[in-house]
Amino acid sequence: MPYVRFEAAAGVWRWYYWQVDQPAVRRGTLEALATRLNTETDEMVRRGLKESIYDLLDENTGYLSAWVKASSKDEDKDRINTGYEAVVRDQAQVLAKVLRNATPLGREGILTALWDFHIRHYALPALKPDTVSIGLPAVLTRYVTGVPDLHRPDYEYPPYREAVDFKYDVHNSFFQTRIGNDSDLIHFFKSSGPELEDALLDCLKNADESMKINVLKAGSTLSESGDARFTLAALNLSEDSSAEVRQTVRYVYEDGQRGVLNLESRVAPDPNLVSKIVEILKHGNPDSQAVALPLLAALPNGSVWEQQADVQQALRSMLEEEPQPATFGQVLDAASSFSNLMREPALQKQVLDGLDSPMPDTQRAAVRISLEHFLNDPQTAPAVKSAFAKLNGAGLRILMEETSNPQFLKKRLGISGGAVSQDQDYLNRQAAVMKIREPLDYPIVVDTVMASLLNADANVSAAALDTLRKVKGVEKRADFLAAMNRLQTSTNPRLKLIAASVLKGKNLGDALNDVQPGSVLDFRTFVTRIEPILARAGPDGKACVNCHASHVIFKLQPPNAEGIFSDQDSEDNYKSAMRVVDITEPDKSLLVIKPTRPTDSAGDVGDYLATHNGGQRWHGNQSSDEYRTILDWIRGGRVQTAIVSK
Repeated sequence: MPYVRFEAAAGVWRWYYWQVDQPAVRRGTLEALATRLNTETDEMVRRGLKESIYDLLDENTGYLSAWVKASSKDEDKDRINTGYEAVVRDQAQVLAKVLRNATPLGREGILTALWDFHIRHYALPALKPDTVSIGLPAVLTRYVTGVPDLHRPDYEYPPYREAVDFKYDVHNSFFQTRIGNDSDLIHFFKSSGPELEDALLDCLKNADESMKINVLKAGSTLSESGDARFTLAALNLSEDSSAEVRQTVRYVYEDGQRGVLNLESRVAPDPNLVSKIVEILKHGNPDSQAVALPLLAALPNGSVWEQQADVQQALRSMLEEEPQPATFGQVLDAASSFSNLMREPALQKQVLDGLDSPMPDTQRAAVRISLEHFLNDPQTAPAVKSAFAKLNGAGLRILMEETSNPQFLKKRLGISGGAVSQDQDYLNRQAAVMKIREPLDYPIVVDTVMASLLNADANVSAAALDTLRKVKGVEKRADFLAAMNRLQTSTNPRLKLIAASVLKGKNLGDALNDVQPGSVLDFRTFVTRIEPILARAGPDGKACVNCHASHVIFKLQPPNAEGIFSDQDSEDNYKSAMRVVDITEPDKSLLVIKPTRPTDSAGDVGDYLATHNGGQRWHGNQSSDEYRTILDWIRGGRVQTAIVSK
């Protein structure tokens, strides 16, 4: 009877968690659930089996990470981590075994179980347009006396049938969110072994479009257990004849958004992988290049890839193209991983010219390369100083964004990718003790930011002031005090308040703390510039005002059917927004932090700012127009104070 099998699957995965000291029983439990997918044809039961496997694999390891950090002894921490990774290794081995011998039907079910769980998507059928709602069966939302007809042959319990009839296919958008406080997704470790990767690659043999897409999405769980072989397979699929397959590779793996492709190795890279990278650089399509270029840009210092002359030549050829390709900024970022290229005079000139580019991506890449490679070189530093002095408003803003939060430098420590595993989380924590010379350690950068205080664009001045708070003793500089004297007449109310406080003897930090939100957050600017951003649908078809309609802290009123906010709705939304801004440190405001964060916190639930149920909302995150517009508003910007930088 289907209902009995459905309930049996639900009971089995729960039983798994009671068998902590019985690894053989646990392995057998997972194997039984996965194997049943080879033969089960009832859609309701198949859905139950898939979600039972997901429940079994998707432990709330975020809290485990927090507990491990609280352990008093290093040997205890190592013991806990080793024990947990042993459990995950067992899971990987069982899944690999079943996948290798599975029928096509079984493979479809197991692969789907690795990435598709209805609550993770946070997008069950909308009850009405522009409304996000989780449609739970009635038995879960109100008391019922029982289901007396379950014993009847072929009887189907309607709520379960309703849930089964709505299902994602392999082409769905693959957005993920937290479940309660569980933000850590399924992932495997380097210690999980290569068997699961082998099994996924085996699934690609003679695969149709749906199987390829399913493998690509399931491959997001490999994380550190995936090596160059899966990377090569994904890059091959980025040039597949199917546009759906190519776009899936990009959607899951571009910039490590939802899965990590590991390019780096300790030994010479696979020649086939090198050839594929070169082929993509020379002749690739937009999807394949969008995946390959960031992989090169994230290579750490001293990478074995620096010895690959063919890759360097391919990048050099792309940089020499006329007219410059739309991906020129990405190519510059990729080239920055190769120290030999960075020493070539022709390329250095291209970088310095890029500081004046009208293309934001090119300008940002040029700023990053200048900060990372040119400032500490006596031969190139004077040229950088001259170029920085000529930066337009857009360039100055990019310089200050990268200077205030130089995350791009961390990639040189071997930290890259978005779906971070426990292995990578360890590297992140170790990187904190490694000293990086930051941009504000260079007088050239400080002087450039200081001069920006008097920029004609008040938003640039505000960004400069926030950046200078990180410079120790800045209040003692004569040029800073002179700028404060000029800013007393600024059109930006926040700048005026801060300047007045500094001139009365307060240090910059205290002056920033004294500013109250109500005195600088302009309501008109909120209505005309900020509220439309909150109402704009993202890639998943949802807008902030939809999901935040019932939020406790940042509760938003959605517009009417015509997309118009009433005066009262705008006033309520403005007041709500004031709860999620930080006037003292605008870039620490939840209003700009949350929309730029993924759903996966890399196992660190102690970092509330690390995750966002809605995921990353704006393409480019901190470099997006949405981020910059909101940040300007928090810094006191008003519609009439912003001017277009030319």
